[in-house]
Amino acid sequence: MVKKKHTKTTKRIAYTITTIVVLVVVLYIVKINVNPVIKNEKNTIKIGVIYPLSGGLSFLGNQFLDGTNIAVDEVNANGGINGKKVSVIVEDASDQSNAISSFNKLTDIDKTNIVFTTLSKITLALIPIADNKKTILFSFAAHPNITGTSDYVFRYSNIADKDAEVISNFIINNLSSKRVGVLYIQDDWGVVFNNKIKEIAEKNNISVYSEPIISTQTDPSVNIDKILFNNPDAIIIVAYGKIYPLIFKKIKEKGYNGQIITNVAFTFMNLPKIIDKDVIKGIYYATIPNENNKIYNKFKNESMSKYNEEPTIMSFISYISTKIILKAIEETNSTNPDVISKFLRNRTLIIDDLTVNISDKGDIPLVTKIFRYE
Repeated sequence: MVKKKHTKTTKRIAYTITTIVVLVVVLYIVKINVNPVIKNEKNTIKIGVIYPLSGGLSFLGNQFLDGTNIAVDEVNANGGINGKKVSVIVEDASDQSNAISSFNKLTDIDKTNIVFTTLSKITLALIPIADNKKTILFSFAAHPNITGTSDYVFRYSNIADKDAEVISNFIINNLSSKRVGVLYIQDDWGVVFNNKIKEIAEKNNISVYSEPIISTQTDPSVNIDKILFNNPDAIIIVAYGKIYPLIFKKIKEKGYNGQIITNVAFTFMNLPKIIDKDVIKGIYYATIPNENNKIYNKFKNESMSKYNEEPTIMSFISYISTKIILKAIEETNSTNPDVISKFLRNRTLIIDDLTVNISDKGDIPLVTKIFRYE
């Protein structure tokens, strides 16, 4: 009996030891498989981007993504930020609904608290969500109301009403037009642009005939005919997307010989590359001038090396926007949105040799100038 009891005791001990060994092995396996992920998460700074990377505005979204990637690659090649690498989580959205879904994914699942985006309609839709979730939202968008309502929103961009002032003053001071037609995209940005032109024109005794265009239109002929019926001295084209080059072609086909002035889409869509140059010869266009400075030349060289083509001004703006946020993270040693917001507002930053002035509202305004295409 004693021997049998001893045998049972031995078996219990052996079973217990075996169980402990198995648990230790399992915990070890879990540790070696889980810890690297945790370690990588702790040593990675995540930023999210929501750009239109497919569809009619993909040309714009990809320009912004190129700029973001160059800035992040540059920082990571130099050891990251305070020893942490930066990763970019990319979302594709060209309308408000998809953008909201993408934003929620970035903040709730990917756990990012810094998001870059573009387009006024998308940014305006995201602002209240970013404010509620206390997430930094950094945008290139021209609607005047992008900033000023949330502590978490920043904007590095030209601004629609200021662009409209530049174009209107150019017409008043250089063209002496008395009848002006305006073809504008019927969205938040286009409406603001058109309203400002009309406001300035009326104060200067200039008649304005406005005609809205839907961005998904395939033929702007009817809209153009309505403008031409009023025999304008000048036509202002405030548009972007697939409809944009078609407007110029149709105006040319209809034999219009007056002055044509257009917005910054001329530059960021690189209109001379997608349309017969004779169609746009002699038109005036607004643009954000490239400054021939050290940081732009460095960016240009990096872009040429990475993508084998000269960068656009939009890529450069995205590059600087990303550098601004990464500098704020480095200086504060924090990705906390409240800390970053407080650091950036009403501050002057030096990014290489570029001076960036950020207003208390979070604006870094870019001023457009008028050039003639020859």
